[in-house]
Amino acid sequence: MTEPSRAREIREAATELFYERGYHGTSMREIAARLNMRAPSLYNHLESKQQLLVDIIEDDVALITREFEDATATTDDVIEKFRRGFEVHVRHHTRYAHESKIAMTEVAALEEPGQSEVKEMRRHYTELWRTLIEQAVAEGRASTQSTNLAAYAIIDMGIGIARWFRPDGPLSEGTLAGTYCDFALSVIGADSSPPRSRT
Repeated sequence: MTEPSRAREIREAATELFYERGYHGTSMREIAARLNMRAPSLYNHLESKQQLLVDIIEDDVALITREFEDATATTDDVIEKFRRGFEVHVRHHTRYAHESKIAMTEVAALEEPGQSEVKEMRRHYTELWRTLIEQAVAEGRASTQSTNLAAYAIIDMGIGIARWFRPDGPLSEGTLAGTYCDFALSVIGADSSPPRSRT
């Protein structure tokens, strides 16, 4: 077994346990036991339990930010940008529910400088949403009175999915993304019809 694969297994085990029991409720011994390893052996593959938490959260926030930027770069229409951005926001929280919940609930467990770094990454993601909503309002395609509150509400809509969504549940990922997108458009008072051509 190569070093990268063992390190990946340790991270996956830690992610499952942090999701199930929380960061402070999980010991290195429990992570090792899930992999049939001795706790001291973990340190041959990682720096610390704290670094595991930093890596899980930072990677999750970086991934959803990249997914949003890639999706919204594929069109010039602001409402279509919103739709595509929100779809990947929803899909991320269905596909990475464990990581997303950890990123949502365990920031307070981060030590510095990790906590400040994560908070800055999250602020950047929120700013991407706020800027997009402001553009929709400026173009007359949305009518929310508070772009800040709208951005927070929209982000929270997606985050909440990580708490309850199950792949084997009654709602498919695609159905959920479409339905929630309609909800999100209503939050910003969006006109979802195509923009008028300029004469």
